[in-house]
Amino acid sequence: MNIFSKLDINWYGGNNINYHIHNLLQNSEKYTDPFLKNKTIATIIPHAGWRYSGFCSATSFNNIGIMKNIKRVIILGTRHLNIHGTIVPHGITFNSIINKHFEIDRKFINKFEKFIDKHNYELYFKSSGKLVIKNKKRYIEFNDITSPNGITFGNKPILGIKYKIRIISESNSFEITLNNNIYYNQRYLIPFKYNLSANTNVSIQIYVPAIIKDKLNNEYNVEHSIEINIPYILHSFPNAKIVPILVGSLNEKHLQIYSNFFNNNTNNDNTYWIISTDFLHVDGSTHNLRHNYIISNNLTQNINNITNQFLKYILVSSTNNYNNIKNSYDAIKPTICGIYALILWSKICSNWGIYGKITCAYNSLQTSDNMFKNIQHTNQSLVSYISIVFVKNDMIQFKHLMTPYERSALLNYSYSIIYNKLNSSHNLVTPLYTPTYFLNYGLFVTIKNNSRLRGCIGILTKQRSIIDNVLYFTIQAGWHDKRDNLTEQNPITFEEIKYIDIDITLLDQKLKISKYNVDNKSIIKYWNIGVDGIYIETSNKSAIFLPDVPIDFRWNKTKTLQQLSSKAGLSSNEWKKKYVNIYTIPAYKLFT
Repeated sequence: MNIFSKLDINWYGGNNINYHIHNLLQNSEKYTDPFLKNKTIATIIPHAGWRYSGFCSATSFNNIGIMKNIKRVIILGTRHLNIHGTIVPHGITFNSIINKHFEIDRKFINKFEKFIDKHNYELYFKSSGKLVIKNKKRYIEFNDITSPNGITFGNKPILGIKYKIRIISESNSFEITLNNNIYYNQRYLIPFKYNLSANTNVSIQIYVPAIIKDKLNNEYNVEHSIEINIPYILHSFPNAKIVPILVGSLNEKHLQIYSNFFNNNTNNDNTYWIISTDFLHVDGSTHNLRHNYIISNNLTQNINNITNQFLKYILVSSTNNYNNIKNSYDAIKPTICGIYALILWSKICSNWGIYGKITCAYNSLQTSDNMFKNIQHTNQSLVSYISIVFVKNDMIQFKHLMTPYERSALLNYSYSIIYNKLNSSHNLVTPLYTPTYFLNYGLFVTIKNNSRLRGCIGILTKQRSIIDNVLYFTIQAGWHDKRDNLTEQNPITFEEIKYIDIDITLLDQKLKISKYNVDNKSIIKYWNIGVDGIYIETSNKSAIFLPDVPIDFRWNKTKTLQQLSSKAGLSSNEWKKKYVNIYTIPAYKLFT
């Protein structure tokens, strides 16, 4: 039995879905880094209707590109009705709403089922109860279910599958197989045919299968977390088969078993991973965020703070990060619908040496055109969406440190710092965590008002993280540039905020270069004017020009060096002297 599309066309924005795909991919192109195309190995994407999260997903698929080499796409989806273990489908195709279908990798799924079946039925819940007799029928009565692995779900069903219950008394033990749902905080009467005396106290152990074979595809027919992104997946992986898996909670043993299987049976050269999850779901009437993580009276800041408790483990592969995600979940109890897919993914990739980059993030009260909108208070509910792509660590290069979204978020943070200093009622909202922000680099912040320099201050050395430098040097550039007519004498004012532009320039290690043929205009062979910064120093004097300076003033290399020499307090041609050292500095500019 194949899986057929069951989502209404309104999930995709209405009729003409191919048009909507094209439109979303085209509009999100500005958040694409061409360097990433055909280099990513996995993505985390949201799964709300395209009206809400379609743009966010599109940014990931734009950065993925079209990967014809990929033969298998493994999708770790969310089953919104909480389950334990995983659900795999029956059938050979997954049909989409655009009248195209994906072939399901039946051979791989059969191998997966066979492997997991060896480890089926594991203890998940414990309880206690007693034998009661009602209407001449015997029952085991129990409640107060607890989970050995700390999983709780309130009043939602914890099981929707066949499971085994072991009843243990002082004198004997009995095993029952049932198909009923079990809910927390309810009392249960389980039919019992064995011979025990009335009111006999018993302990109860509930065993759940690690894998559920959905032979009628009932679970897939009521779940949207995989289907909603099938049109995008068809676009980026035209030659692939898919392995759609709905992920529920898994204990430590099963996480290890699943990780072993996937690492031994997949090849990242021809396999791609997709993890489907929305992030925080916030009830606007109660702002259901744990008190310990509410650090301001600003809702956006609080959401970012909680989300960052997870991103710092999700975005960098490490042996114990899957456990850190679980511990954060247990401590905060946020409503992240795909939390178990995230935990499983982090376990699988824990030794891969990969690095996550955010391609887009906003919530349902923001928009793709205003994703940094500061929401201080609201009575509306909201859901946050984040798209992430993963690359191998050795793919990280200085000139490609950040995605367009990450650059935009950092610039927005710099603007927010200025606004916060000028308006104390404005809450400073720190950006979402990305590991790039915590790398140490030299950095300069430049502030202009209608192209007129207002302040520019920074540091050459890699002493502090990027995020710390942005905070410190935004303030320095806005209020403490000591040069004539700049911000120490004439600080930034509230009235000019709407006119200012901010540039952030990252600086790599400086490189000493040789001087030759001082009368030749091509004085420095390896200096890329307008691309690299240029730095001059003697034993007691120094000066720097960022890449934009010679471009703004239309200087050639010789004129630039003369001006730089004067800026350092030397004569205009003193840069030619042997005691003067000249360096180029690779620069990475975050454009406004």
